[in-house]
Amino acid sequence: MLQNIKEGIPAMIEISNYSRSRLSKLIKKYLGISLHEYISGLRLEAAHKDIVLTDKSLEEIGESAFAGTALTKIEIPEKVKKISDYAFQGCTKLKKVTFGENVKLIGKYAFAGCEKLADIDLSNLEEIGIRAFENNKSLAGELALKNIVTVGIEAFYGCTGISAVSFSDTLQVLG
Repeated sequence: MLQNIKEGIPAMIEISNYSRSRLSKLIKKYLGISLHEYISGLRLEAAHKDIVLTDKSLEEIGESAFAGTALTKIEIPEKVKKISDYAFQGCTKLKKVTFGENVKLIGKYAFAGCEKLADIDLSNLEEIGIRAFENNKSLAGELALKNIVTVGIEAFYGCTGISAVSFSDTLQVLG
């Protein structure tokens, strides 16, 4: 089934034995979304399962890996150490990110434009890149950056809900 999801709409037509038009109408009628949106959602679910159910050898979420997708939450496995530049940029529906305790670095613009992101624990991070959380208006309250060494330029630019930030003695660079 996973292989069929990766093949997209042609595979769905073959599996369902309906014409593209009929399949589109059924999905629109019963789910209220387009066939393309349905397939995209299946791909996201499969990708998320691949990450969470990985053999734990994944150490980095690559550049732009999920940028602009419709993810609402993601769990980062324990082995992951780095969230690369732009990894989740523009994920406007993303509300919750759960990091494994080994994530130490978030790249530039990694979560920029994730305007609904409100549930994220940054306490184990050592480095936050330039504009990593730009315009995340749902980040609110006090941020506790307990292990931070480097905060990039304008890392929290436009995050109007943040009321306070606490740093530890480990801080060396504040952009």
